[in-house]
Amino acid sequence: RAAEILGPKHDYYKDLKSYQYLFEGYLMQLSMRSLESKAEKFKKQTLYRQALQLQPRNALAALFLSNQFATDYQNLDSCTYYHNYAKALKPIWVIPRAYYAYMLCNYFEEYDLAKGVIDEGLKLDSINTTLIKSLGAYYFYKEDFLQALSVYQGLLQIDSTDYFNYYNLAVAYQKNNHFEQARYFFGRSIELNPKQTSAYNGLGWLLYENKVYADAERMYLKGLANNPKMFVIHSWLVLLYLDQKKFAEAEKHIQAIKLLNEEDWRVPFYHAAISAIKRQDKLALSLLEASFKKGFTDFELLDKVAYFKHMNENETYKKLINEYSTDK
Repeated sequence: RAAEILGPKHDYYKDLKSYQYLFEGYLMQLSMRSLESKAEKFKKQTLYRQALQLQPRNALAALFLSNQFATDYQNLDSCTYYHNYAKALKPIWVIPRAYYAYMLCNYFEEYDLAKGVIDEGLKLDSINTTLIKSLGAYYFYKEDFLQALSVYQGLLQIDSTDYFNYYNLAVAYQKNNHFEQARYFFGRSIELNPKQTSAYNGLGWLLYENKVYADAERMYLKGLANNPKMFVIHSWLVLLYLDQKKFAEAEKHIQAIKLLNEEDWRVPFYHAAISAIKRQDKLALSLLEASFKKGFTDFELLDKVAYFKHMNENETYKKLINEYSTDK
């Protein structure tokens, strides 16, 4: 609105338009949470690029591009390029290091590189909470959950008001098999920020994992009330309802996922699961292949869920798994 009032000839016009593009892209990122179509991902990248073109020294635009190349494309080279771009513009700003380290752990399993980036950042700012969160994430993704727990506990001594500190602490307790502590800290996170979705999702998963289905469903639905586009909650609700053979309820959330991205592999996968539960194996195999063609890659998931286990000796099923898993 300010850019519109001042007009293209004003000295601040380019800066204002740059920030407009930057935050239009970031709002897309916050609302969709990784179930975007290719076109939507490209639109977001275009907005970030336009922001950087108008403000070539905008380190925040470079940071957002670095993050997007990790989260949307798993492209380490481009992620690193834009991280270095942001770092060159703001050498003592540690936030790019914090995000880059997190991306290295979460998307690329480059743990040694991530630790070096974190250590470099901590020399510049030893009490930066975003950087310390990335240190916790480093231990978490290396599955050193006790050390992650220690880092997250220390964060509360620095900042006891950040809801995400409590969320991380809850997840660490969950990984250390402390159900009650995890439940308590998810609850504290929600108390501090009732409008978030992460803690509702985390608490829902904790309860679902312990087969407290009614409470898990309640938490998931509260999370969706805050963000109806949170596809991961729709996914967990589908699994929760399939475990209870509530097919109509499961279908409602499959359709919600389809509305978010019609081409997502989860839609045929969940329909395959329903068919398998009903012992409609021929249809299940057809739908399962459709999910593979749409990008399903988590073949370990097939061993974890019970829906397809009765087909383990089915030759067509084994051939299908071998064909696509080998190709991957």
